[in-house]
Amino acid sequence: MDTLVFNVQLLLSLVVYGLLGKWFLLPRLDRLPRNEAILLCLIPQAFRQLGLYALVAATYQQFPEIWAKFTAFGDLATQLTSLAAMVLLRVGSPGAIPMVWLATVIGIVDTVISLYLSGATHVPLHSLYSAWFLSTFFLATVAWSTIYVIRYLLRKPR
Repeated sequence: MDTLVFNVQLLLSLVVYGLLGKWFLLPRLDRLPRNEAILLCLIPQAFRQLGLYALVAATYQQFPEIWAKFTAFGDLATQLTSLAAMVLLRVGSPGAIPMVWLATVIGIVDTVISLYLSGATHVPLHSLYSAWFLSTFFLATVAWSTIYVIRYLLRKPR
């Protein structure tokens, strides 16, 4: 039952964030210069240190160590490269867009592998406790953030 509830909550979060993004965020971002829109879309990625909770979960509960380490360090790598990309975008560096691509690829690979490992290693979702909300709500934010970053990366700068 916990997997069903988890998936329903995640799906509903994706739908709500998607609608809010379409109705309110994208119309405003579309009026901004490309690099500024990308910088704003990277903000959720700048909080991916939240994935470090997995190390605590693996230490004090019976969570698979491989899942915990990959989730924690993959999220941290995504956060650090996203922060670097944000700084480079802000100062107008020519290395900004390659750094955004790097952060985006790291984030996608991290998310895909973490989701795979959570199923393959049977992460006990009911034991996530407060991190349950992190996974069901913040993961949706990160997913839409990634989609929006790619959307603006693929657009020509004005």
